[in-house]
Amino acid sequence: MQNGGVRPLFVVFAAAALAALAYAVLRTLEQPSPTSASPVGPVAPGPVREPPSAPATRLEVLPEASPPNVARVDSPPPEVLPPPPLGPPVLLKGDVYLERDGYQQPGVGGAFTLIVVAGGERSLVEVSVENGRFVHSVPERSTLRLGLGELNGERVRFAIPPGTFEPRGDNLALVGIPIPRCLLEVLAEGTGAHLAPVTVRVVDGPSAGRLRSVEVTPTPTLAPLVSAASSPVLLPWVDTKRPLWLEVEAPGYAPGRALVDPRRASEHRFTLSPAAGVLTVHVTGPGRGRLRRVLVQHLLAEGRRPVVADILWEARGATVPEPLVFQLEGLPAGAQLVRAAAQDLRVAGGALQDLATAEVELAPGGDGRVVLHIP
Repeated sequence: MQNGGVRPLFVVFAAAALAALAYAVLRTLEQPSPTSASPVGPVAPGPVREPPSAPATRLEVLPEASPPNVARVDSPPPEVLPPPPLGPPVLLKGDVYLERDGYQQPGVGGAFTLIVVAGGERSLVEVSVENGRFVHSVPERSTLRLGLGELNGERVRFAIPPGTFEPRGDNLALVGIPIPRCLLEVLAEGTGAHLAPVTVRVVDGPSAGRLRSVEVTPTPTLAPLVSAASSPVLLPWVDTKRPLWLEVEAPGYAPGRALVDPRRASEHRFTLSPAAGVLTVHVTGPGRGRLRRVLVQHLLAEGRRPVVADILWEARGATVPEPLVFQLEGLPAGAQLVRAAAQDLRVAGGALQDLATAEVELAPGGDGRVVLHIP
């Protein structure tokens, strides 16, 4: 009896323990998580929504030539600005004539240079002329200018239209005016060989000698008409209403000058002497304040004495330096006569009065020194 009563009691206690354990587990599962707690209170059940996220960054592996496992972030390509609008192409066309003694000859052939400025760029275009006609395409928004040309084997310039113009699609009439053939021979003294490279520029007078350093402003260097040419030199077209002083020079030689009229066909010969170095002229004495000109004449055979330097000087202030120093370059080698002269500058073309003279011999590439004393 006793054993039979104990066993049922054990079963009851075991069942009660299992029930308590199950209840505890259920209570634990029903507790809300800390992240879902709301200070307002419970939230009605509903569908679970994922929070929004930023778009993922796209990575692209570099080409095989790059080191392995290296990636770069794609970036937008740099902005490429379109070129300035030039407009549709326009046909520039017209007739070309060659002027002959007041007669305009049609049916000519050759070419001319057209200068085109479009989109901020300048270009030179060669336009062909066949049977007196030309056709060429240019941008609508451009400015044009006619250069030189060659018609029927003659160099020509065009006077009409003058300056710049715009393409309008009209039929143009171009009249080529022959450029006079002005030929310059540049020869070496003694051998008569043609020289190269030759530079030709417009200058302000006949004397090629120039100041190197003194109390007056040196002669400015002017832009050349011709550079790196070989003798004989065909002078380009120069728009002038009078003859011009031209200077020609070649490395190792003293410059030569001559008066040339580009408006007329002509030939000129320049014989250049080897260049000397620097000639230093000292002017001393109590009478130096009367000095107005320093001249250098090249003493050549047959008594010729061309002036190769002519320097104008005028006292500045009451005190005249002692001595006055002139350094001249651009002189030919050989015997030179140096003159210090007075002149009334108030009279145009006033006569020169020599105050002192001296002779000096300059070697090729060598320097020289001379003293002129004015009592």
